[in-house]
Amino acid sequence: MPKDIIRKDATLFFEGPPIPKGRPRYCQRGGRVFAYTPKKTQEAEVSIREKAKVDLYPLSEAPFEGRICVDLAFRMPIPKSLRKKVSAGDPHVKRPDLDNLIKLVIDALTGVAWKDDAMICIMSAEKTYSHDPMTIVNITYEKDNL
Repeated sequence: MPKDIIRKDATLFFEGPPIPKGRPRYCQRGGRVFAYTPKKTQEAEVSIREKAKVDLYPLSEAPFEGRICVDLAFRMPIPKSLRKKVSAGDPHVKRPDLDNLIKLVIDALTGVAWKDDAMICIMSAEKTYSHDPMTIVNITYEKDNL
C-alpha cells in the first residue's frame, strides 16, 4: 500500500550580497588554543536565522523532521570593473566559492527550518550575477503520513 506524502514548500529571500562561511580562526591564551567563528560569519548567520524564523512561522512553529530538498540561488553583485563585460544572469565564476556560500545558509537554517542538516537529501545551487544581490532558498519538505 503506497504511503501518503505530506509536502510543504517554502521560499525565503535574503536581500544583500551573499556572504560565505568564514574559516574558523584560532587564538592562544594562557597556553591554550581556542577556535572561534569570524564576526562577519556570526552576524550573517544570525541575520539569516532571525529572518527565517519570521518567514517560516506561518508554516511551522518547530523545525521540520523529514526529507528535505533545498534549492539555493546566490545572486552576486556586478562589480563596476565588469559592468561592460557581464550582464545579469551570467554565471559568477569568481570568489566566494559556492560551497562556502551554501555552508553559511545551511548552518544558519539548521534548528530553524529543519532539525538537522543531515535530513537534506537533495540540494542544488547556482551563483550568478545580478543587479539586485540576494540569496534565494526554496525548501521542499516531505514527510510520510503513516
